[in-house]
Amino acid sequence: MDPDFAGSLGGDRQPARNRAHGTKDGSPQPTSGPIAPFSLKSLIGGVSKCLTPDALASLRPLLSNANKVLTADSGREIGGLLSSAGDLVTPKFLLTNVSHLFANATGLLINDTRTLIDDVSPVITPNLLAEVGGLLDNAGDLLTPKVVNKA
Repeated sequence: MDPDFAGSLGGDRQPARNRAHGTKDGSPQPTSGPIAPFSLKSLIGGVSKCLTPDALASLRPLLSNANKVLTADSGREIGGLLSSAGDLVTPKFLLTNVSHLFANATGLLINDTRTLIDDVSPVITPNLLAEVGGLLDNAGDLLTPKVVNKA
C-alpha cells in the first residue's frame, strides 16, 4: 500500500507527497507538458457557476452515502489497489497488451458496419432518400426563427 495515500486519508501520519510538484518537501519542480499546477482557487471559481441550490441539493444525498462507504479502511484498500495497478500499467504494458485491442476493435467495427450497410442498403432507395429530403425541407420551412423562439 502507498503510505502517502494512507496519510492523506488520515491513516498513518506520514508526509503526503506534494502531487502538484512531485516532491515530499513541497519544493517546486518544473511542470512538463500541458498539465499546469493545480489551483484550488481557479477550480472553485470555475465550478461555482454550476453550483446552484438545486445542484447542491441533489449532491447532498450522494455525498452522505459516499461518506458512509468511504472509511479510512476502504481508503487504504483502494490506495493499495491503485498503487498496484499503477505498477502494472506502464507504457510497455499498454503498447504490448492494449494496442492490439484497438486493431481488433477496428476490424470488428468495419465488419459490423459493412454487414449493417449490406442489410440496410436494399431498403434505402433513391425514392426513399427523395422522400426524406422532402420531409427535411418541410421541417426546415416550418422551423422559422419566430417559431423556434416561441418555445
